[in-house]
Amino acid sequence: MNGIYNGFTPVVNVIEHLTEDERKGAEILIKTWTAYSKIRARLAYVVDYYNNEIAFVSDRLRLLCGIRPRNVPMTVQDFYQQILAPEEIPIFEEIKESSYTAFDGGTTQRKLMYSFQCDVNIITQGGMRLYNLCAIPFYVTGDNRLMLMSCDLSPSSQKAAGNAVIRSVESGRFYKYDYAHHLWMDDDTPQLTSREKEIMAYSAQGYTEEQISEKLFKSVHSVKASKRILFEKLGVNNMLGALMFCINHDLL
Repeated sequence: MNGIYNGFTPVVNVIEHLTEDERKGAEILIKTWTAYSKIRARLAYVVDYYNNEIAFVSDRLRLLCGIRPRNVPMTVQDFYQQILAPEEIPIFEEIKESSYTAFDGGTTQRKLMYSFQCDVNIITQGGMRLYNLCAIPFYVTGDNRLMLMSCDLSPSSQKAAGNAVIRSVESGRFYKYDYAHHLWMDDDTPQLTSREKEIMAYSAQGYTEEQISEKLFKSVHSVKASKRILFEKLGVNNMLGALMFCINHDLL
């Protein structure tokens, strides 16, 4: 996925034709993804680069953004222009263009070993809201062209849009987009200590600080201090923000 990026569709990723097996395989995957997303009630959509369209939008996302069923499938450009804040479209185009280059791993299998994330302001029926967008390649043609990309939205733990990150599933390494130099850099995403993971896990289960202190055989003051250091490390203000950050960055 390298080369010039034109609007919302990568020029070098143009798929001129599909074999019958590729077409059937893509149809099966879209149907499977549709069923799975309905069961999980996710804010999800699927990008189809062969037809240059959004092949599927989950019911929750349609309701959130006011997208009517008859408008799906819709072109990739129409979709993003409908859900993204206008002032963020140029930024979104830039980081997606650069991500196509970064995703280019040579082989079909390697292309499926990356995930892309960024924080974007989404236009909802209740107003503008900041979400974390996670995009994962999940169908590549026989000639190594990306055909389908699955995308999920979840509430962001950050305070502003941007924060583009690529994760290599194969190596576990993260790469963060440097807007000043327009390139991807090794990310210094903080790692959690075993104690911080325990506190996160207990907090996610609804335990109070007093209960966590009993579980860990530590004082309440020690638990509070550990949480304060954790929040500073992750750049968040509360446990919900910490949980969302760790989920989005696969730290748990």
